[in-house]
Amino acid sequence: MSIAGTNELRRNSLGLLAVTFMVISAAAPLTGVAGAMPLAFMLGNGAGIPATFVFVTLVMLAFSAGYVAMSRHVTNAGAFYAYAARGLGGRTAGAIAIVALVAYNAMQFGLIGLLGGIASGVFGELGLTLPWWGWSLIAVLLVGILGYRQVDLSAKVLVAAVVLEYVVVLIVDFAILSKGGASGLALNIFDPKAMFSGSLTAAVLFCLGSFIGFEATTIYAEEAREPEKTIPRATYLSVLMIGVFFVFTTWLMIVGVGADKLVPTIQALPDPSAFFFNLAAEYVGGPVPTIAGLLLVSSLFAALSAFHNYIARYSYVAGREGLLPAAFGRTHDAHQSPHVGSVVQTIGALIVLAIFAGLGLDPVLNMFTWISQIGTLGV
Repeated sequence: MSIAGTNELRRNSLGLLAVTFMVISAAAPLTGVAGAMPLAFMLGNGAGIPATFVFVTLVMLAFSAGYVAMSRHVTNAGAFYAYAARGLGGRTAGAIAIVALVAYNAMQFGLIGLLGGIASGVFGELGLTLPWWGWSLIAVLLVGILGYRQVDLSAKVLVAAVVLEYVVVLIVDFAILSKGGASGLALNIFDPKAMFSGSLTAAVLFCLGSFIGFEATTIYAEEAREPEKTIPRATYLSVLMIGVFFVFTTWLMIVGVGADKLVPTIQALPDPSAFFFNLAAEYVGGPVPTIAGLLLVSSLFAALSAFHNYIARYSYVAGREGLLPAAFGRTHDAHQSPHVGSVVQTIGALIVLAIFAGLGLDPVLNMFTWISQIGTLGV
């Protein structure tokens, strides 16, 4: 797996925090809190979600132990592909690379629709009116520009986006904590009995989905400083940051409305994603709900950019190894970015967007739901 001299990714350009936040951006913390968690409460095990997150976090840490052990021996932007090539041979590794490319593209295409649907509503309330595909088009082009340029530029944008996501959610969390919630700060929701109520299977799937993207720390191995140290630390740190954040936040979301009223309250909403924003309005008020809506759009943009980076780097390795045309295995002369994979992914995103917009399909119910299911299965 040699790398041609001039066709190298930008070495020593990403530190520990940059790698960590770039992969957390794919998990889209605010999107998970506002979009996925109300459904997890309603379709999963209700007040047992925080305990489920504790369990899933421990599982992810156990997986990470073996994963980072491999990363110390194989430094390659192909991640799973490179590990499979070393242990299982080229044919299996090639199949894994194709599955990864299809899955990450599907996740990215689906998120384009979700961003457009949410952005049209959020910006529409502020008087900025565009059809959903207009917002999606803007996002695709901006993501393409960032992906084409140096990776450290993308890193700065993604770090800022993720930090703001955490800040707005934690403001709501601590407001609920300081006011004691609806009926006190009950800890009994961490009881295993709560975890095994309702549908534990659905709950585990929603919780696992909140970690999607953390496995991509190894994709940045060739661009990280001291990758043998940075990648393992970033992997563990991202798992802990995602896990602890969701344990803490889901607990306080339950406390905010009361465990006994949790599921009925969400079921009564015309849109379950309004649950978090209602809590923000009740416990914080002011401009926070509006700011949270804007940050939800930026959260989706960060996730789009993260998956775009994954795709570009997998394409680069696939071109370098002969799985795709050799052009994919070349880097930009000035930016040292996998620019060919970036441009091709952007073109693919524009084509998918044009098809769904041209057919008049719903960006959330159709584009996001249909395509992202393929991505989730692949990951």
